[in-house]
Parts: sequence; C-alpha cells; structure tokens
Amino acid sequence: MSEEIVVTFFKIHKCGFYRSGKKIFGSLEDLLPDLKKWAEAVQLMTETNLLGGETEDASGNEYRDIFYYDYCEANKNSLLVLWNRLPDILGSVPTLSVNRKTGDNTQCEITNLPKNSIPGTASYYWFLPEKNCFATIARKNKTSNVKGMKLYLQTFLATRSQHCSYEKKDDGNEIKGYIEPKKQKILTDVTPYFQASRATRKGQLEFITSNRTKIRKIIRKQKVTKELKSRQNIGRKLLIAMGLKNPKVENKEFNTSYEVAYTPTELELKELISEWEDSNATDYDDTGFVLIRDSKTHWLSGEISRIKKDWEVKYKDAEILEPQELLKLLNTYKDELLAVLK
Repeated sequence: MSEEIVVTFFKIHKCGFYRSGKKIFGSLEDLLPDLKKWAEAVQLMTETNLLGGETEDASGNEYRDIFYYDYCEANKNSLLVLWNRLPDILGSVPTLSVNRKTGDNTQCEITNLPKNSIPGTASYYWFLPEKNCFATIARKNKTSNVKGMKLYLQTFLATRSQHCSYEKKDDGNEIKGYIEPKKQKILTDVTPYFQASRATRKGQLEFITSNRTKIRKIIRKQKVTKELKSRQNIGRKLLIAMGLKNPKVENKEFNTSYEVAYTPTELELKELISEWEDSNATDYDDTGFVLIRDSKTHWLSGEISRIKKDWEVKYKDAEILEPQELLKLLNTYKDELLAVLK
C-alpha cells in the first residue's frame, strides 16, 4: 500500500567552525559520520540526548529531548534519523526502551506508556553534500522538527564533536577550544555553527518584501503539535480568547488559523519570514499577507521547494521507516526530487 511522503528541501548556510563569519574548518561530510561514531560509542540511546530536557534556543523556542536513532550512507548521500520525545500521555503511543543501544535493531512499540520507555516520534533528514542541502522526509500529518534537528547538530559540534578540546575541572570537563584538523592546533576564537533555511524560489519573497508598506493583514496558520509546548500555549490562548476559562489542550494536535490587521516594519517582516523558514515543514504551517486593494492572500509557502510522492515504503516496526530502504528510495528518485530546486 502506498503512502504520501512529503519531501521539503533546505539550503545549508553554515556547517563547521567560523571566525568572524568565515569558515575555518568543518563540513557536512565531517559532521555526520562523527555524530554516528560518537553515538555508537556512548551506546545507550538515552545518552545521546544533547538538549537536556525542555530546552530553549536563542529565539525562545522550546524543545523536548531529542535522541540519535540511526544514520546510513549510500552514493555520497546520507540519512539521519532522530527520535523526538513526546509528553507522557494517556493512550497508545510509539515508545522506545530506555535501554536501547544505538545502532541495534530494537523495535518501537505502540503501547500504553510502560515504565522505562521514551514516548516519541521519528524524524528523517536526507543530506546531499554535493548540493549543500538536506531534505526533511515526513509522512502525512507528521512534523519534521527541523528547528530541533538544527539545534541538535549545532550542540553536537559545540560539545561532543571530535574537534572539542577539553580541560578537566573539579565539576567536570570544560571545553577550552576546538582542534583544527590539519595542524592539530587548538583554536579558541572559532564558533561552531549549523544553520539552514527552507529552499525557496525568490519570486514570492521578493514580491512580499517589495510591497511591505502595502500589507494590511497578516494571517498565520499553525499545526499545534505535541513536540512544542509553545504551540500548545497558542492554542490555549486562542480558546481562552473565545470565552473558555480553562481549556485542556495538552497532548492534543489540531490546526489553528488567526489573522491580525497589521503592517510590519522592515525588521518585523524579516523576522516573520525567518520564523516561517524555520518552522516545522508541515503542509498546514504557513504565513500569508493581504495587501491594500488586493483580496488575494500571498502565502509564503507558494515558493517552497517541496514535492509530494506516493511511495511504497517499508517499515522497521509500527512507527519507524526502515532507514536503509528509505535512503535507497530517495537516491533512486534523486533527480526528480531535486528538480524542485531549479
């Protein structure tokens, strides 16, 4: 039976170690195998959580635990699979044992949340170094948690990569710098980055930006998910505004849509576009603008480099796609998928 798979591309802007905006060393080909090597060395999957519970990035976005699940390579491309923790909820949910070792064949179970288990969902990222991009691979109605993945990889570069140089302290190891691979010199003036944004055609973005002063209304559509508390708070606030005193939205998924009569400043418009570029790659998430004397809504998603395919996909268990088979499928259709970038 075929299943709808959504492939959304992202351009990588920074990957490695930088000084004053200039890359000093590091690459995607270096980062991903290093992550796999580290994860398999620590063995227990629970030890691969780099975000330390509910973590906020610089923009205040919240993330639950993210764990390394699997990584594979073929024909110079690769697939990274992460496990995203969901809240402890009632009912049947996908879970992995806390005793699972990285790289083993332990299957995910659909259960009523037994002890010593991690409720969650898998996310898939197809990396193409030659194109300096990656794509999220999402099943229908599933989110890809791109923000969490980017923060996970940047945190790995900063704290666990082979380039980290540690200094022992009474309360543990402290990073004193990063080892430049060619000269094996410890550098203290470089900063690790992993930054990417949605691959888009420029037409729509340029039109909205050039007509900023004509914007009279902003429309936002979001899928409230279990992964991000901030989105659940949005749903709760909207229901309170409708008149409900204490709505229960925790652990539920639903769509929201709201609009505000507002003309953003140049900086605010850049912030809105940046937020949209980083938001989870679902079909529903979008930001639209209505202009003066123009009834049409100009949606940012109109220029996304995204393609939907109905594929026969193989499952490793009830929740997780078989990584090797998925990578093989993606590489088989690579040219057709990459056509959306042109």
